[in-house]
Amino acid sequence: MVPGQGRDAPVESIYHLVHQGSKLSIGSRTQPIPVSSRPVRPFVPGHLSSHQNSSQLQSIFNPVLGYRDSQRRQGLTPTDHARLNRQAIKQMSLRNKETKQSNQQQEAHKIRAISRPIVKTPNIIDSTEKQAASAAVRRKREEEARQQRERWLTKEEYGKVPRYLQNIKVGLARQHAEKQAAKEAALVPPGMRIMPEEERLEMLGILDESRQDIEAKLQALPFLIETPSQKAHKTSLERRLQEIEEANKVFSRTKVLVEI
Repeated sequence: MVPGQGRDAPVESIYHLVHQGSKLSIGSRTQPIPVSSRPVRPFVPGHLSSHQNSSQLQSIFNPVLGYRDSQRRQGLTPTDHARLNRQAIKQMSLRNKETKQSNQQQEAHKIRAISRPIVKTPNIIDSTEKQAASAAVRRKREEEARQQRERWLTKEEYGKVPRYLQNIKVGLARQHAEKQAAKEAALVPPGMRIMPEEERLEMLGILDESRQDIEAKLQALPFLIETPSQKAHKTSLERRLQEIEEANKVFSRTKVLVEI
């Protein structure tokens, strides 16, 4: 019984629901509810079971907010549409990239196929003929080289110094002698000259003959020289032999200076 009401007054049940627009009245309380386009089934007290009443109260006080909320309440992981969209976009981008690369490779292959030069198939017969001709030319050159080598080995001048080299050698020797003579002439004092080699050798021959003649005369003298004439003759011969020896020393030098 509700205070302030009589025994015969109707008792207001807590399940007495009155739908007023967007508000729900439960007894003396008013609870806002979401607006639904579906018709509200009339409530008959005592008609529903306690479980159904509890479910209705649960849906009223804690309404389901969409399909994702319904999945979450069922213990399921809500579908992440944003992630799925990103994956789909990424896969589409990869497919587009692969398609583009494939097209580029096909185009490059076509370009290479077009630009590739046409290789002529070698003619085996022509190649064999060319090789045979080349071998014939090579054998001819080898034969000519062999014949030329044999002719050179059988020449009279083979193994000798060529004449032009001999002439060059003589010319170089002459130039060297002239240079030496010029140097020696620069060292000769005024009024003197260098005796030529032939004249120097000739003078040495004369001195040698004179020495032999004086020695023979000295040997012809008697063992005992007593007279003054014999002594004077011996002294003269010895003096001349000494002069010949001194002259021989002078003319034995490589360079002999004589008066002009």
